[in-house]
Amino acid sequence: MDPQFANPLIHATQKAFESLVQLEIAFDEPIVVASMPEEFDVSGIIGLSGGIIGLFAISFPTETAEKIVSTFAGSTIGISDREDFVDAVGELANIIMRSGISKFGCGDITISSPSVVLGNHHCIQTPSDNTIIMVPCHTSAGDFSIELSIRSVNSPSASACLTPVAAAAER
Repeated sequence: MDPQFANPLIHATQKAFESLVQLEIAFDEPIVVASMPEEFDVSGIIGLSGGIIGLFAISFPTETAEKIVSTFAGSTIGISDREDFVDAVGELANIIMRSGISKFGCGDITISSPSVVLGNHHCIQTPSDNTIIMVPCHTSAGDFSIELSIRSVNSPSASACLTPVAAAAER
């Protein structure tokens, strides 16, 4: 799978950060990796089913997450404010995924309610047959990444959507 398949999520992340967090964001090129990164402390995760199966994650170091969440919420919210912090991280992941999903062109895709994982250098384990695309992101509040771990279901429409044609047009 072409790493450029992540372009709809890059575009959605950029729009969300510009409008909701008032931060400019720079992206490294999307890359296919063997496993989800274990360098982050906070991850907002959205499950995907239907035309594609897998997950979307946005992952941060704690300090970066606290800065971004505080700006997003309009008040200082730290990890010690667990309920509000987790809600904000989950909502940010949800906003990005809902915006990006419409650009995949994979037919019906259902997304789960967001889950948030807190823990130093945690591991998000995905099935070994999933392709994992990681996009490092850079802001003045700190670095983070977006990750997409997906596999196609056995249907002609799903296989067609996992080509870079529609996704490349987003960049």
